[in-house]
Amino acid sequence: MKSFLLINAVLFTAFASAQDVEVKFELKSPKTIVAGTKFTGRLFVTLPEGWHAYGKPEVKKVEDYNTYLSVALGPKEKNISIFHPNYPVPEPSPFTPGDYIYSGTVEIPITFALAKGIKKLDTKIFVTYQICNDKTCLPPRTKDIRLSLKVEASKPTPKKKGPSR
Repeated sequence: MKSFLLINAVLFTAFASAQDVEVKFELKSPKTIVAGTKFTGRLFVTLPEGWHAYGKPEVKKVEDYNTYLSVALGPKEKNISIFHPNYPVPEPSPFTPGDYIYSGTVEIPITFALAKGIKKLDTKIFVTYQICNDKTCLPPRTKDIRLSLKVEASKPTPKKKGPSR
């Protein structure tokens, strides 16, 4: 019974200390955008020393259980869309052959497309990730990051004049 309690105490301590691991997020984007245009923001995800997140490999494995670092908008968002997140190429994992990982600070350029006719944008992007070290993986998490922009009205396209007679 004592060994059972000791094992549980050690596991709980390891789990509790692993829960204190902090991933940092920073989204850099222009402050003002013209309605109806595309713009690029940059998401910086900083992983703690000794921890990594999974990156999507070029070829998906048959038995894929990893939660990849990914970016999305909420399903009801109508004023903005993610046109293209440009995920960097992950490195082969030194821990598991066939897995690919990110470590340190990961920079993800994201091209957004803004709807026409809006005056302000205040929304969230959602970053899903799972971090691991050489001994354990924490449960997958989703972090929401606020994106607030001042939106300028789109300028009307000048009408082409026909040849004068």
